[in-house]
Amino acid sequence: MVHIFRLGPLEVGGRKAYAYCGLDADGALIPPEITHTDARGLGALAKRYAGQPIRCEPALAEAARPFGFAPAPLPKAALLPRATLAYGLALGPMAGRPKLDILIRFLEACAAFWSARPWELLGSDDPVPVALTERGRTRKAEASVMGAAGQEFRRRALRRAGIDPPRRRARDRGPDEGDARRLRAGGHVRRGAGLGSDGAR
Repeated sequence: MVHIFRLGPLEVGGRKAYAYCGLDADGALIPPEITHTDARGLGALAKRYAGQPIRCEPALAEAARPFGFAPAPLPKAALLPRATLAYGLALGPMAGRPKLDILIRFLEACAAFWSARPWELLGSDDPVPVALTERGRTRKAEASVMGAAGQEFRRRALRRAGIDPPRRRARDRGPDEGDARRLRAGGHVRRGAGLGSDGAR
């Protein structure tokens, strides 16, 4: 049995393309098909795994119907391999070769950041104090949450020394004071495990 999912878009040859990936019955990633349309990507996988039962994520149900794929949610065991592959495809060579435990901590921190949705509570001009700890050494910094007004969701860490936080601008609807106070409280963040991760977005 193979369970198919789609990642992307990616830019291939100046056009948008997608990676059609999946897990086999043992939970291992299959070689992806990278192409410009659902029909081509799913068709290639249908041909490659002919005779085997194939499932696909619900988002592909309509496109996969002609190939006989059964739509089903991805199992939880698929989420980490899927996230790891998405990380590598998004950054390419810039992803480097991080140690697996650090990459897992980074991906878990990204998921926690997405679930917390701090951009709904704070603006980019609300400084959040953090402490970056690595090998027993701590460096103070300030972070700002980006993502209000339709911006991309990411964080920016600023050194305390010599950098003044931007002025706070008035907003039509401010966050709940209790929620904002909790997020501003800051705390120790391990490098690679959240706001201290270089290049997080």
